[in-house]
Amino acid sequence: METVFVLSALKLVGYGLGVIGAGIGIGIACYGCCTASARQPELAGRLFTNFIIGAALVEALGLIGFVMSFLV
Repeated sequence: METVFVLSALKLVGYGLGVIGAGIGIGIACYGCCTASARQPELAGRLFTNFIIGAALVEALGLIGFVMSFLV
């Protein structure tokens, strides 16, 4: 019974470590989008669209890690 709780806790810790990568990825993408928008304001719309798509893909990887933590 106690090992079940330990394994559940370790799964959540593993998910937390996996989400760190998603957070870093979105942070780097946001930095790049802000920097590029400051350099060429006329491309801000296209850059923002690409940023949203990239952020969605990074979040999808985070959610896949969340689901895998419960399945394993």
